[in-house]
Amino acid sequence: MVHRPRDQQKITRGLRNAKPEQGDVCQIGAKIRLAKGSLNTTCFDQTGEDVVSNAFVGAGFVLANAGQQSADGFKFDIL
Repeated sequence: MVHRPRDQQKITRGLRNAKPEQGDVCQIGAKIRLAKGSLNTTCFDQTGEDVVSNAFVGAGFVLANAGQQSADGFKFDIL
């Protein structure tokens, strides 16, 4: 038996039962040319709402909203 909240639609196999993802991204970076190569740097901060994920329900998987997800960090490449 699968518990479903009253306001959730009945899940039907093969259908997407998820709202679209929404997100905000802030990113700033630089490309620097060096004497023997280059340096690429980036600083980022991103947040996603209603992130879509595969959820196991009953005997199969459906696309469903998993909630909020965020990531931030710094990235660099030396070439």
